[in-house]
Amino acid sequence: MTRWAAGLAELAPHFDGFVLDQFGVLHDGQAPYPGVADALRQLRAHAKRVLVLSNSGKRAAYNRQRLAGFGITPGLYDDLISSGELCRQMLARRDRAPWATLGRRVLLLDPGQDRPLIDALALDAVDSVEQADFILLASLADGMQPASLQALLDAAAARRLPLVCANPDRQRLTLHGIAPGSGSVAAHYEQMGGMVVWVGKPYPLIYAACRERLAGLGAERICALGDSIEHDLLGGSRAGLATCFVAGGLHAQDFERAGAANRAAELQRLLALPAAHGAPAPAWALPRLQWS
Repeated sequence: MTRWAAGLAELAPHFDGFVLDQFGVLHDGQAPYPGVADALRQLRAHAKRVLVLSNSGKRAAYNRQRLAGFGITPGLYDDLISSGELCRQMLARRDRAPWATLGRRVLLLDPGQDRPLIDALALDAVDSVEQADFILLASLADGMQPASLQALLDAAAARRLPLVCANPDRQRLTLHGIAPGSGSVAAHYEQMGGMVVWVGKPYPLIYAACRERLAGLGAERICALGDSIEHDLLGGSRAGLATCFVAGGLHAQDFERAGAANRAAELQRLLALPAAHGAPAPAWALPRLQWS
């Protein structure tokens, strides 16, 4: 049974560590949500450990700078892990499958945004599927539609090229509303029979990194908060963490239409959708991230 709370003040006595999603929880990509900075200050004042865990395909330093621009300064959280930064680390280390066998020639699907993930690594960026050993997908250029990549994906599948997806989000918040994300392209490639290496929520690798940063805390004392059922709730629960759904992000319009009196039923409806991939009901839910 999910318990709806007004703010983090109700959750704080139950947990020592909080794992916070970025987009849809801390900000909407354009501005911070009201009360977020104060909520983080309160967590720090109550000696809680706070980790930002993001499916951003960009590096951690970029994300820290962006958060600081929203008034969410590094002093308000302990650390930030982005799927993009983790992907870069794995490409550098190559100490396990499938990373060790990826090859060195990489095709970036969005070179303008994704090149920082391979800068100074022993990798060669190439211009075509025919030259590549693998594909790296960390972001989609503004306005790019997954359908426009079909010919490229067909050619990649014919060559059995692995595709590394450093941002598994299938949807993203934009100025114009919800749009397809990098994860939708990777999922389509996987459905075509292509090999996809997933980096980010809800997959285990990023939660292993999360637990390393929160060493000393038992899983039962950590709460993972997010607005994505298939990423934050599913990933957090698989990692053995308590989960908290934040209604004011990706599904804000769904809950606005349902109304406050029907929010519990709306959450159950979303959990029952195929897109939820069987994610269990969260222990907690918040209208948005705030202290009280």
